[in-house]
Amino acid sequence: MADDIVAIRGNCESEVDQMLLNFPIMADYLLLVDGGKRLILTHGHLYNKECRPVGKCDALFYGHTHLWELTRTPQGVVCNLGSITFPKGGNPPTFATYEDGVINVYQTDGTLLQTMNLNE
Repeated sequence: MADDIVAIRGNCESEVDQMLLNFPIMADYLLLVDGGKRLILTHGHLYNKECRPVGKCDALFYGHTHLWELTRTPQGVVCNLGSITFPKGGNPPTFATYEDGVINVYQTDGTLLQTMNLNE
């Protein structure tokens, strides 16, 4: 599935890990364009809602703080995925999905917490 994976560097990826994988994992951020929507994916330690990468994006996805968030700002949508393993702030374990301009944040038990459509 290496051709279908997009990944960015998090807390634990290293050059040794990269040598063992057939897809890139060491980027600090990734610009993904889907249906004309510009999505920035990043870990959050360099770029986040307070420190955005240069240039316009429709949505910024990050983690780092382990606190989930899905908000619309004048600069675009901000989605913090939260954390599956170590959620903070009393939050449940969470993850986000993106498909056809729609962002969903779920608990790991499948409960939908919030949804947002980039096309609205």
